[in-house]
Amino acid sequence: GMNFRFDPAGIGEMLLDVNRRLPKIPIFITETGTACDSDFEEADERRSEYYLESFKAVAKAQKDGVQVKAYLAWTLFGNFE
Repeated sequence: GMNFRFDPAGIGEMLLDVNRRLPKIPIFITETGTACDSDFEEADERRSEYYLESFKAVAKAQKDGVQVKAYLAWTLFGNFE
């Protein structure tokens, strides 16, 4: 509903780019996820797909030498601001 691009693999591309610019810097992913405005079942499928594909991309980036130290996902109760 927010017209954002759905590209969970894009996090891997971003990690590789940051690693090229700032090599050997530990990276903490502090907020990631996807917004859905569809029914719960469809939203859960989309969210599951997002996390699975983004985890794969992060794991590949780690294999390629990116020092990802943490991955914190958005949750229902995770917004305290």
